[in-house]
Amino acid sequence: MNNILSRWRFILKTRFGVAYSNFVLDRAFRPGIPSWMPVLMRNTFAVFAVIVTVAGIVFFVNKSTATIPDITKQGASIIETRISYAVAVDKYQKRLFILKETDKYYEVVRMYEISLGEVIGAKTEEGDLKTPEGFYKIISIKEDKELPKKYGPRAFVLDYPNRFDMANGRTGGGIWLHGSGKGKKTPDTRGCVELDDRSIVELGKWIDIDTPVAIFPFDFELPVVNGKIDKRFITGNFFYGDMPGVSAG
Repeated sequence: MNNILSRWRFILKTRFGVAYSNFVLDRAFRPGIPSWMPVLMRNTFAVFAVIVTVAGIVFFVNKSTATIPDITKQGASIIETRISYAVAVDKYQKRLFILKETDKYYEVVRMYEISLGEVIGAKTEEGDLKTPEGFYKIISIKEDKELPKKYGPRAFVLDYPNRFDMANGRTGGGIWLHGSGKGKKTPDTRGCVELDDRSIVELGKWIDIDTPVAIFPFDFELPVVNGKIDKRFITGNFFYGDMPGVSAG
């Protein structure tokens, strides 16, 4: 802004200087011009230059104030609207819960019926047709064109085997939350968590990369009380204790 105002003052000073010089020359060759005119012109230039400078400062200050966002308010707005979600898979009930995190608990915002691996129990090795049990996260999202038809229009890839699984010698991979490609879900899977095609697409409203996914054992019914779940259940500590290298979530 200082550079622009300096340029304005330079241009005005130059133009008024030229006009004043011309006036002096005219007066020298035209004696009829009153002697007080040069003084008036000098004073007029000074007053005009002050007015233009002040006006320029006011203009740029107002413009800057109007265009610079209020970072404090904007930051507060972002914090207020940021919502964290988690996924809970209850093998006992064959249900998947979408959970919204609050300060004190998780609130159930949606529940879906699911299909699981055709063999009951926690996955331990590749090809055992079991669904893993533990605390995972979404590491990739595959869309319709990337998927074989049998996985439906979308798939959320889990980080199985995680560090705890590998430390315990568990093998296999390719564990997804996916659709069926048939509209409705099928009776069972080869180890994945399956929803109907409409529901798997709808999941994208709430979950994304790094969303935590807690998969509970068959002999554990997730306690949902008045649409709420205690936060301690949706953590790595619930599944693994304080094992080093495993996120507590």
